Amino acid sequence: MYKINKPHVYYCKKKKLTSIMPQTSNKKPVRVGISIGDINGIGPEVILKTFSDNRILDFATPVIYSSASLLSAHRKSLDLPAMTHTNLEEGMEPKSKTLYIKKCWDKDPILHIGKETPEGGEYAIKSLKAAMLHNNVTFAPRKQG
Repeated sequence: MYKINKPHVYYCKKKKLTSIMPQTSNKKPVRVGISIGDINGIGPEVILKTFSDNRILDFATPVIYSSASLLSAHRKSLDLPAMTHTNLEEGMEPKSKTLYIKKCWDKDPILHIGKETPEGGEYAIKSLKAAMLHNNVTFAPRKQG
């Protein structure tokens, strides 16, 4: 086995991934907010494939800002197995070792996977705003000059 020049990524001689995580420690997993990006783009696929390996829940408590039905539609189009998640409702405190989805719109859009649409960008912004508001993130305006 040899180590690639990326932290915590190990491959055997046949290039098979054998470990993608550092050794487990007693540290509490960090909460990570993830906006969906363009609903018709690659973001949902990357999110689904990333969290298909439950070992990552030892190190992070992910909150995905989207909707379960949108992610399910992408999952089905990619022929991926179902993922266990919890819908994060108002007032809930995320717990470790759980994947959360925070719904940030009332009505799901019609998907056109792989095609750029104005609606895809609108929902990306809705997701980003929801993640920022839920996590009290603000940006200071950049000074000109």
